[in-house]
Amino acid sequence: MTSRAAAVRRYVDEFLATGVEANTIRTIWYQIKHQMQPWQKPGQTEADFSEAVTETIGAHLWSLFIEGDVDIYERLDITSKAFEQRDLPIILFCEKRLPDFNFIADEIEGSVYLSSGQIPNFEIAQMARALQSEPDVYLVTMTDYDPAGQEISYSFAKKLQMALDAFNRGGTVVHHGPVTFDEPLERYNTYELSARQQKKWESSHGVELDTIPKADRIEAIRTTLEKLLPLEMFKGVSLDRARAEEYTAWLDSSEEYSHLKQAVKTFKDGAWAKVLELDYTFDTERFEVYRNHEVVKMTEIASL
Repeated sequence: MTSRAAAVRRYVDEFLATGVEANTIRTIWYQIKHQMQPWQKPGQTEADFSEAVTETIGAHLWSLFIEGDVDIYERLDITSKAFEQRDLPIILFCEKRLPDFNFIADEIEGSVYLSSGQIPNFEIAQMARALQSEPDVYLVTMTDYDPAGQEISYSFAKKLQMALDAFNRGGTVVHHGPVTFDEPLERYNTYELSARQQKKWESSHGVELDTIPKADRIEAIRTTLEKLLPLEMFKGVSLDRARAEEYTAWLDSSEEYSHLKQAVKTFKDGAWAKVLELDYTFDTERFEVYRNHEVVKMTEIASL
């Protein structure tokens, strides 16, 4: 009999062949659910069966991506809502939704990804797509100080390299800098690890990231960035900002610019006042379908 994993791959391939968008991996599960029922084990809950099949779907899509189908997530319209991209090839990752990277990201133009645990493969693929033309990518990861956190950190770095290789084999190198803390078990609140976790950890205890004071987290991030990043990469950003400050200062000190700015404001206020006086008609029948710019069509304004 065909294995459950083989059946999942076959039905997913059939769904992919239709060219229909899915938007989420779970949507694919619902599309093949009726076909997968024979593989549900006696006594297995619907939730456990759904989780197992969904995990296999995700693994299959990732395999197809790594093997060269780098547009697969875009075709399915499965995209990340958590990745905030900025200009430099720096990714700042935090396992918890803490605000530590917010001002740091703006200062160094680094992209931010906040998680609640393991990172979905399609989100790593999206990061790789955004960074594929860079020769070097710098990944900073901050996780709980325990075996699970360490696994998330190093798995992310490994998968990001795999995803970049799918786009540009060997053309981009991931430089990984995990954020570490000095003597965490002595300075912070700890919790006891399970016997299974203790076997792959140097201590019987771990530290939740949330319990570490923010000032200590910020200092640890700063130290990691200092060690990881080649500061020469900030030359362009620094020069642009310095020029922008000089430009703004020059405008602020210019009497001519002040007069021109006031004249423009006066002109715009006058134009807006004229538009407010124009006649208009509102017609509900002009709403044809749900799409962008549809509601504005319901109003027609007489021309100036």
